[in-house]
Amino acid sequence: MLRITLFLAVLGGVLTAVYSLFLANYDPFGETFGLPATAFHQVIVPLLALAAVTGALIVERQPLFGMLLLLGATLLASSAGGIYLAPAAVLGCYWAQRHHPGARMALGFILLIPGVVTVYYGLAALLVFATGQSMPGMPPSLDPPASLRGALLPFVLLPAALLGAWLLADHPPADAKTGGGGILP
Repeated sequence: MLRITLFLAVLGGVLTAVYSLFLANYDPFGETFGLPATAFHQVIVPLLALAAVTGALIVERQPLFGMLLLLGATLLASSAGGIYLAPAAVLGCYWAQRHHPGARMALGFILLIPGVVTVYYGLAALLVFATGQSMPGMPPSLDPPASLRGALLPFVLLPAALLGAWLLADHPPADAKTGGGGILP
């Protein structure tokens, strides 16, 4: 599984860098994360792709750090072709949480917190939609939502919150204690 993760990370890193350097459409005067768009796409995104490959390389020796590096680089580059790194991030996170209890807890919190926040905003958007009254602190797109579909849109991350809660509540698999013996290599 680690070989597949590394292959997908290298392939995703190359595709992300090529997309960001040559294919991405962006406003040269725009900003991404407070940086000029040209600097973000031509410097930061290739460095993030390299960081994701590095995370895939070290996930076997340092599962928590490798997983965080791989997942963080994928999320930060997601607006500039980082979607190509997503399969490697998913496999790396799966392997790390199976072999290291700290990685399992970190992944649980990483999935739980944004999921709970979006479910909160989804419930608030439903309340605003039902009452027709504005609510302070709501994002502009949800205050008031244009339709019922717009009010239900934040619930898309509910499965992530449930998976995060399950990872935090469930006991680590037998692989984490014995170092192997699972179905997948």
